[in-house]
Amino acid sequence: MAKIVYTNKLSQDLTWIYYRMRLGSLGKNCVIDHRVNIQGFLKNIYFRNNIKVGRDATIICDDPGSSIHIGDYSIIEPSAMLISKKGGIKIGNYSAINPFCVIYGHGKLIIGNYVSIAAHTVIVPANHIFEKIDVPIKNQGLTKKGIVIEDDVWIGAGVKILDGCVIGKGSVIGAGTVVNKSIEPYSVVVGVPGKVIRKRGNDLKAKYEEVSKLEN
Repeated sequence: MAKIVYTNKLSQDLTWIYYRMRLGSLGKNCVIDHRVNIQGFLKNIYFRNNIKVGRDATIICDDPGSSIHIGDYSIIEPSAMLISKKGGIKIGNYSAINPFCVIYGHGKLIIGNYVSIAAHTVIVPANHIFEKIDVPIKNQGLTKKGIVIEDDVWIGAGVKILDGCVIGKGSVIGAGTVVNKSIEPYSVVVGVPGKVIRKRGNDLKAKYEEVSKLEN
């Protein structure tokens, strides 16, 4: 049974019953702080097992066609926000969304396993269309290409990830980086806009090649 953290036992029991009945699924050993804000189409929100959701976190599924999935052992830290925005958010296993992150799902956001997203990161799988000058930008619609963050990615504090990007497995995105294009696996990326400064594993590869030459 999932645990809802309350000092008042009756409130804890009532909240457990409420979420168990309303959410699409609520797995075993989930811990949801008493100040979490979960809104919208709750039947489209799915929690797997051993999930932790911290104080003042917000999870909103705002459309009947939207969904939010959170995988086993993943953590939503205090004051993080997940909002489907008429799209979808899928978070894999053992991943962490840290405090004050803002995560949208407009064109669908997929986050893999073992992904660490540091505080104040903003991920937006949408972008404003602004070509016409005789129409307000807010009335020109959005691109909704989607964003994919593959397994074992570390995203530093204050990163911005824009629509249409795929961040390859094992990549590291430095603090404050703006990612506006796709990143190959095992890249280390920094800057505005983000640029690859090196590939992880290259130093190790060079050492192996050097040892191999000596042995031959």
